[in-house]
Amino acid sequence: MKKSFILMRDLLDTIDLMTDEEAGQIFKSIINHVDGNQTELNRELIFAFTPIRNQLDRDMEKYDVFVEKQRKNGALGGRPRSNPKNPSLLKKTQKTQANPNNLVTDTDTVNATENDTVNVNQKNRFTPPTLQQIKSYITEQNYPIDSQKFYDHYETANWYRGKTKIKNWKACVRTWLNGNSGKSAYGADSI
Repeated sequence: MKKSFILMRDLLDTIDLMTDEEAGQIFKSIINHVDGNQTELNRELIFAFTPIRNQLDRDMEKYDVFVEKQRKNGALGGRPRSNPKNPSLLKKTQKTQANPNNLVTDTDTVNATENDTVNVNQKNRFTPPTLQQIKSYITEQNYPIDSQKFYDHYETANWYRGKTKIKNWKACVRTWLNGNSGKSAYGADSI
């Protein structure tokens, strides 16, 4: 059984219109309703109590749905208890722990072997290309772009396009090509 309930501040507007005796009867009716009991009220108080009762019932239904959802999650294994000796273990909800010795923590490196270290985030980090890489790519793709102008443009912009850091310079070359068809590298009409 739920040990608490919430009353909305809207109730104060209704309570302010009542005498202290009527407000006391409403409050006792609320307590009794939450405990599963009923209270006899006169006709006027029933009108005031009905919306309060309906809100309490909706809140209880919502609570019951939440409890059932948590019960099902718990039956599936739930969130594992924290391990104070190794807090990186079992950070997400999982049924069982496959191999506790092969977990990856949120550090940047992982021991691949005893002597080698591999950078986990390396594939996600952008490294600006060299002029030679750009020339090679443009030649391979047979794009009519001046690689020096492309390189100079983005190098001076610190490899930003507007306010966004470039993530894929090859896609940027293709965009440069599409945006400048029929124009020179800086957008002026070619003659």
